[in-house]
Amino acid sequence: MVSGDTRFFQSQRKGEIAEWRDELQRTDLETQKLAVKKVIAAMTVGKDVSGLFPEMVQCMQTTNLELKKLVYLYLINYAKSRPELAILAVNTFIKDSQDTNPLVRALAVRTMGCIRVHRITEYLCDPLQCTLKDSDPYVRKTAVLCVAKLFSIDAELVESRGFLDSLCDILRTESNAIVVSNAVAALSEISHVASKDIVAFDVTILHKLLNILTDCTEWGQVYVLDAIAKFQCSTPDDKKAILEQVGAHLQHSNGAVVLASVNVLLVHLKGYDGSTLQHTVKSQIASSLVTLLGTEKEIQFVTLEKLQSLLPDFSNVLQKHLQVTRSTVII
Repeated sequence: MVSGDTRFFQSQRKGEIAEWRDELQRTDLETQKLAVKKVIAAMTVGKDVSGLFPEMVQCMQTTNLELKKLVYLYLINYAKSRPELAILAVNTFIKDSQDTNPLVRALAVRTMGCIRVHRITEYLCDPLQCTLKDSDPYVRKTAVLCVAKLFSIDAELVESRGFLDSLCDILRTESNAIVVSNAVAALSEISHVASKDIVAFDVTILHKLLNILTDCTEWGQVYVLDAIAKFQCSTPDDKKAILEQVGAHLQHSNGAVVLASVNVLLVHLKGYDGSTLQHTVKSQIASSLVTLLGTEKEIQFVTLEKLQSLLPDFSNVLQKHLQVTRSTVII
């Protein structure tokens, strides 16, 4: 809603539910849109408008993206309390997941994933399988995250329908960096819910993650870096590739990316015999952590904890940064 829509949050009057029901049943798009905004505003301030569920579902049958988004917001809010009515929206969801507009396809799958109702999850599987292979990367990146949401609702269903295998295939075959990073994020969330590592990355996936790292979003990089940190290297060449390529991200503007990079490098420095590269990486880590001490206090706190844990092994490297550290930290 835009700023001019604040009028919808004014105090309601008696009999307005019946008035809104009538407006929702109109065929005029603008009238429907205004009515839906009134319903959403009432819902936002805590008024029970679940009685309008059938009329709101009917409003899904539109090509107007703004109206569709508003109706989907309503459905997410009330589907859990009215699961018997939420089933009425399934056919429209399936239809929207096959729409010619990729924004509509992605919106349909995302919304179905957010409706945490067991009776709907079984209907989500077929559209989700299709959108995981969609021609548009925006739809695919949305679909892979939906797999994680579905797993938290029904883990057995996700495994039996082969969604975990689909995510692994995406890691190997997908060319879009954001889709790959979202797949890594989904697998990370699934592993957290299952309390075990779902997928063991092989060397092929490792090198793919290293190559797409720069093209990911900032938080996508954090998930990818966390995955690389867990990789069990079998050869010195694998360790060297990680140390060389991840080291470049120590200069990133996002503190979370820097700290995730530091964790990766510390893990894979262990057992590596290349003294020259080892010294270079240690110096890069020390320099990047000292740089973080000039940022927000919250990041300073985390960085100081990290520096404290590194003192036994990094004392010589940190020595030359000591004066900078003293002048930068704000107590």
